[in-house]
Amino acid sequence: MIKFFRKIRQQLLNENKFSKYLIYAIGEIVLVVIGILIALQINNWNENRKKEELETSTLMELKANLNTDIKDFKADMKVYNSAVNSIDIVIEFIDGNIPYHDSLNIHLGKITVQGVFAPNKATYENLKITGIKLISNDSLRAAISDLYEGRYYYVEKYLEAEYQFDHQKFGEFYLKEMKEYSFFKYAQPIDSSRLINNQEFRNLIMQRKSKIQGWFKTQYELNIKRANEIIEMINKEIEQ
Repeated sequence: MIKFFRKIRQQLLNENKFSKYLIYAIGEIVLVVIGILIALQINNWNENRKKEELETSTLMELKANLNTDIKDFKADMKVYNSAVNSIDIVIEFIDGNIPYHDSLNIHLGKITVQGVFAPNKATYENLKITGIKLISNDSLRAAISDLYEGRYYYVEKYLEAEYQFDHQKFGEFYLKEMKEYSFFKYAQPIDSSRLINNQEFRNLIMQRKSKIQGWFKTQYELNIKRANEIIEMINKEIEQ
């Protein structure tokens, strides 16, 4: 093709048709420019397509992570509800309403149970490396950042502090009053009669019940709700 164009140019020069040669040369330049623009457009289209595919796959992974988080949060709430049930039974014993029985050892162990707040951040951490602006939808991008950097971070740090507090307080009491114990499993009192009407122990476990039914329950439900909202936003974004 290049040889063909050269042949035409040479023929026009040989025939002293300079004006026609000039027009032809300009036309050839225009064709080259058009060819370059088309190549750039194709390249941009390919890059945009790759970006869209990466965004879609990332959103699908985030959705999978969030669904896993929701299952974990619900499982944690079941564990906490079980702890509240055990607290109620132990309170009945402390208040002298029921006699001591061996199953109380299990309940004494379960009242200290602690859920592990560990949301799956793998995809989000990779997204931060890739660039959060990969998510083209501004509202969705802001919601994802707020969940991981705001809500998840806040709950995670608070529960770490609460875990340390409960572990210390229950540890001190159990070390003094229990013959043997394994947190979250069982605890056998040295003298069960010492626990009856024990106001210190009653206050300790009632405080834990209050935290579980108050802050813990509220935060877990909020996180489940927010995760579901973001999943819905992701679904709409992918469908577009």
